[in-house]
Amino acid sequence: NITVLGASLLTSADKPLNDWRDRAILGATQYEIASLKVTNENGGFELGKKDADWVITSPVSGAAEESEVNSLLTDITSAKATEIVSETADDLAKYGLDKPKITATAKLSTGGEKGIQVGSKIEESYYAKTVADAGSAQIFKIDSALYDKLNVKLAALRSKQFVKLDRDGLTRFELKNSNGKLVAVKKDDKWIVVEPADKKDKEAQTFKLFTPFESKASEVIDKPTAAMTAKLAKSPIEVRLTDKNGKTTVVKFSEADGEDIYIRVDGRPELYKVGKMMLEGLNFKIEEAI
Repeated sequence: NITVLGASLLTSADKPLNDWRDRAILGATQYEIASLKVTNENGGFELGKKDADWVITSPVSGAAEESEVNSLLTDITSAKATEIVSETADDLAKYGLDKPKITATAKLSTGGEKGIQVGSKIEESYYAKTVADAGSAQIFKIDSALYDKLNVKLAALRSKQFVKLDRDGLTRFELKNSNGKLVAVKKDDKWIVVEPADKKDKEAQTFKLFTPFESKASEVIDKPTAAMTAKLAKSPIEVRLTDKNGKTTVVKFSEADGEDIYIRVDGRPELYKVGKMMLEGLNFKIEEAI
């Protein structure tokens, strides 16, 4: 029998061997990654899981920006080699892989590790090789977009949320500002004023109390200058948030430094830089929140 087939079949089948190869680099999904260590030209960092959330574990400890971490993991796990260069890795120096610019290693929840090392640049690509339990001899190319993603700065991954506000878990709110002191406690899903005495038992407006805490900082500062610390020493506003377990989080706001202010949460060394409008939003008259 003779069968007539479309010419497109021949076109599809007439490809070099490399075009048929699986070019997936990591061979794991982002949901299998339990931790990630990256050393790059901007320093490096380590990420881990705390319950369901991603956190930074090195070189500092703190919450991670979930959307940034998910974007990084998506790009790593979906990345594919643009070209297979060599089946052997006998001469790593030739590709800049004897001293890689970037090494990213993921520990998997299923056990074992997988990763990638990136070497020299060639035109708009970079030479790379995988790092896995069984090792890998292949040298391949990756595009510059993946290199840029792996060369991310730690600051981009830091959570800019200075307080993770759980309204349902809070039981007490205290505010001191230039206009006085406001204390409110939660009763039957309403926030009732305790202080000042002349406003006692009135209901507080929750948007006035909590909306500023939903804002994010523009920058996280791990090593504040003496001038920044001095601004905080003259803190015009302090807020205390107490949860149902009795834990109190103290948040201090600095005086304005140009168009910005600094925020520090007691017990944490870093400062958060935000626009001075937040200071103005919290420096309300007590009667304005009732």
